[in-house]
Amino acid sequence: MIVCSMNVRGLGEGLKKRKVTEVIRSEKVEVIALQETKLEAIDSRLCSMLWGGDNVGWCSVPSNGRSGGLLTL
Repeated sequence: MIVCSMNVRGLGEGLKKRKVTEVIRSEKVEVIALQETKLEAIDSRLCSMLWGGDNVGWCSVPSNGRSGGLLTL
């Protein structure tokens, strides 16, 4: 099983979202934990886009202001 952990320091930018998707695909990641997403709301649409498909489970902890935020796919 390939597990990846990344501190994304904010996931609001398109470039960072594309990089996460690229890492998932190129490294054949099965589980990825993202820290410091800085997002107050995360939905299934975002998770599907990051994962590259709808077949993804996820859980998240929203950011508190401009700090924190966790997402595991």
